[in-house]
Amino acid sequence: TIEPQTFSPDNDGYQDFLSILCQFDQPGYVVSIRVFNSNGRLIRLLAGNYPAGTNCTFTWDGINSDGEKAPSGIYVIYTEIFNLMGEVKRFKDVAVISGY
Repeated sequence: TIEPQTFSPDNDGYQDFLSILCQFDQPGYVVSIRVFNSNGRLIRLLAGNYPAGTNCTFTWDGINSDGEKAPSGIYVIYTEIFNLMGEVKRFKDVAVISGY
């Protein structure tokens, strides 16, 4: 789950972060989360093979991998999870950075 779908990382104290919430029925899942811009270019790796337990929360502050503010626009949040039994699931969600 992502909340809120539209956020504005302008440090005004209102919806400054995007939260990605993961809940699992059992421990043992590993999570990777990547953020892509509307052109399909990877701009940030939020989690790389993170051992999640039964739940975890990740946040994105609108900053790209270069430490710069990502421009306003549409972004794809690509989440991939797998467990010790080899089950793999992939999710694509859309998030929007509104004007700064």
